[in-house]
Amino acid sequence: MHPSFGRRPGTVLRGPTHPAAVLLLLAAVTACSSGQGTAETTATATTRTAITLTAGTTATKENLEQSASQLRARAAALGLTDVRTTIQGTAITVTAPGDAGEKLTAIAKPGQLLMRPVLALAPCPTAPTPTVPPGSPSGATVEAAPSDPTDALPQGTAPPELAARFAALDCAQDRNLPDLRVAASAPALAFGSAAEHGVWYKFALGPASVNSADIVGAEASFAAQEAGSWQVRLSFNAAGAKDFADSTGRLADLPGPGNEFAIVVDGEVMSHPYVREAITGGEAVISGSFTREAAEQLASVLAHQLPIELDRSAVTTLPPAGTRP
Repeated sequence: MHPSFGRRPGTVLRGPTHPAAVLLLLAAVTACSSGQGTAETTATATTRTAITLTAGTTATKENLEQSASQLRARAAALGLTDVRTTIQGTAITVTAPGDAGEKLTAIAKPGQLLMRPVLALAPCPTAPTPTVPPGSPSGATVEAAPSDPTDALPQGTAPPELAARFAALDCAQDRNLPDLRVAASAPALAFGSAAEHGVWYKFALGPASVNSADIVGAEASFAAQEAGSWQVRLSFNAAGAKDFADSTGRLADLPGPGNEFAIVVDGEVMSHPYVREAITGGEAVISGSFTREAAEQLASVLAHQLPIELDRSAVTTLPPAGTRP
């Protein structure tokens, strides 16, 4: 039987205390005040980069101050220095020296992690994008290579309440539709990409057994034993460790894809490894196709959870202090 697409053959979900298996993931975590650290630019620095995040009208002063503190902690984890946060009304603005747009965008992500059992999955192909290679005659096009069909087989059955929506989902049209705001206790739909095959796929998922509130630690590290890749090590609180062990124990006895866990971060399925045994010990390892930057960014947002939901604005460049616009 072919393993489901989106994970490599033999990919297994487990805790770091079991050397023979591993949890794989596709892909790499205040108050109104100034941040800590020394400036990463000299006194002659010319610009700062800013991003503004806005909370709902029900946000409290305490919520905003805690969020600003966590945003500074995320920035520090990514190596940003001289980071400043200001709170005005229900908006938090974060600034850093120089061209820091990529890292500021990373720290602004919600960082919501859910581990949901896979009920059904199916390929969700998109139309190939024609490209014209250098030197081709005018009008010549080359179609994108097709994905590997052996790994793109529909599996499982969506529950009745999700069946119609699941069947109708189209990655080309509905890429931004994942049920990010659906309660963790309810089933949900989500998308993910199988980078190794260049395709997207859709999932029907069961209620979450572990979520971000259960994470007490997340750290990026280099895994020499995993072909020299980067990984993120997670630690759960007591409740999360018990729920994770109970859930993985139940899944291990099911046929595929029911024995798979979807690792959902901010509404996107990052990976869906299968389970062979109950995972005890309160820890798990996320590894796979991470670069160092991707692993550090994921670890920074998972380790420093925001107490409220924030809407992100565009990144802007600020002129140096004392200059006219």
